[in-house]
Amino acid sequence: MVVRLSETKYEIKSMTRMKCYVHLVYTVIHENALKDIYLRVFYDNETKVSSIHGTLYNAEGIKKKSYSGSDILDISAVSDNDFYTDDRCKLIIPETSVFPFTMEYEYELTRTNIMQFTPWQPQDDINWSVESASLHVTFAEPIRIRHTELNIPGSMVAGKSGDVSDYFWQLKNLPTLEEDPLNNQNKDLLPTVYLAPLSFSYAGLSGEMNSWADVGMFQTLLNKGRNKLSDKTIQRIHELIKDKPDNRSKIEAIYNFMQGRTRYVSVQMGLGDWQPAAASYVDEKGFGDCKALVNYTMSLLEAADIPSYFTLIRAGDERKIFLKDFPSFQFTHVILCVPNNGDSIWLECTNQNMPFGYLGRFTDDRPALLINDNKSKLVHTPAYTIHDNILTRKATVQIDEDGNATADVETTYEGLQFEAISPLLTRSFDDQKKYLEETLEIPGCSVKGINYKIESKPIPVATETLKLFIRTYATKSGDRYFLSPDILNPGNSISKKAEERKTEFNIRHGYSDYDSITYKLPASVKIESLPADKNLTSETGTYQSKLGTLNNGFIYIRKRDTYSGTYAPEQAKPYVEFRRQIAKADREKAVLKILP
Repeated sequence: MVVRLSETKYEIKSMTRMKCYVHLVYTVIHENALKDIYLRVFYDNETKVSSIHGTLYNAEGIKKKSYSGSDILDISAVSDNDFYTDDRCKLIIPETSVFPFTMEYEYELTRTNIMQFTPWQPQDDINWSVESASLHVTFAEPIRIRHTELNIPGSMVAGKSGDVSDYFWQLKNLPTLEEDPLNNQNKDLLPTVYLAPLSFSYAGLSGEMNSWADVGMFQTLLNKGRNKLSDKTIQRIHELIKDKPDNRSKIEAIYNFMQGRTRYVSVQMGLGDWQPAAASYVDEKGFGDCKALVNYTMSLLEAADIPSYFTLIRAGDERKIFLKDFPSFQFTHVILCVPNNGDSIWLECTNQNMPFGYLGRFTDDRPALLINDNKSKLVHTPAYTIHDNILTRKATVQIDEDGNATADVETTYEGLQFEAISPLLTRSFDDQKKYLEETLEIPGCSVKGINYKIESKPIPVATETLKLFIRTYATKSGDRYFLSPDILNPGNSISKKAEERKTEFNIRHGYSDYDSITYKLPASVKIESLPADKNLTSETGTYQSKLGTLNNGFIYIRKRDTYSGTYAPEQAKPYVEFRRQIAKADREKAVLKILP
């Protein structure tokens, strides 16, 4: 898609009044980008849509349709039944099947607070090119607006006339970017401007963002007075923990109590974006969003005289950019930190099946803001290392005279490896079977038996026991069978495009995989050849595979370690080659000769 024009202008009149004008012109070349051109304008009780319209032009630039009034959909901002929100969305969907075409949009918003600005990123995707884009911000004293930039060519133009300040950014002729196979966060490569006020007002409360302590102090004000519980609930907590020998067991009992009587429902009504629902409300209703459930758990712990801290965090399976030197509301989630004799216990309160003390890849190893009045500070959540993230698999595979395989497989998943199967733990057998048969990616595989055993620890452990039948796993050609010894854990290669790069690349988590598979063969075949042993080493990990003959078959042992870290650009080529060699080794075949 081509961004012909992107103009955004903020006029900040006061801490409680701001206007935003947006003018966009997009040209869609191919239908693959059709949904990218839908205009979505979000609003709520603090943001009003003053005007909005759109115009569709054909390839010759001739106007074909205007969008206004009833042409514009007005829908809830979310469709999930587990969300209650007063957020709404104005939506324009272009009506054409002829490409290319151009859409022009213009809209104006009025907002009653300046606490948070959406990052300006006119090149919203690496597949977009931009002809012209600008951001214009004006504000009058005593308002002060801070800014920081990423990947912006050139520099901001600042001006001042009397007490009115003026910031202006302009981008010209930005090409599309080539996708980076080693970077899951390609959007982090795009030009972006971040804005935040020094002072602001929200829901009648005044706040500042000079420091992270300021941000934390404002969250403290939002949380104030929302920790009250009924005498009945407080008494239940006292009964629950009276026989527990130490703080850790008390914390775990209270966490399990919270999990057993609540569920996650996102409530974004009124001040719901930042202020938690009262603990008494969650106690009565049995549901809440992340803020509410953390506040509720914190209140339950307080009833047991155990201090804990409401903690803001930017969540996601892949770490996003976090601007440590730019105090602002960059957060998307809340977790709970419970001090325990110098070793903090971290609690994820929105997942009723999450093991006690485990965060997982959603919030691990990143900055978080621990809320403690005017002593609030950035902390770092625990990282799960190669010594935590372990997969151990032992299997016995019986090959019959037709090349079919019956396999008994026991796999232990530890740490982040646990998350590969955690969604299955509460599903029915039929759902488990369907999921496994789709994800194992073994042609002709049928799952005949499934069992899971869970050990709830801060580093969780799950043992999976499977019974599989695989039709014609050993493929026949003439008087020989061919089979791949690596039945369940083959490695994948990476595109050679990743070799030539100018930036560092990151392997976020380290893992250790160990497979031991015993193959039992029918008397009608003999081993003709087995793949040679492999021993591969690189800066990013190691790989070993060994095969040995047995009386009635052979054994295959595979060990692979992946090292987390940030690697220099010149390490990309050997890393790609290392992955290619692993993928090649995992595809090698054992050859079995059919006896006459």
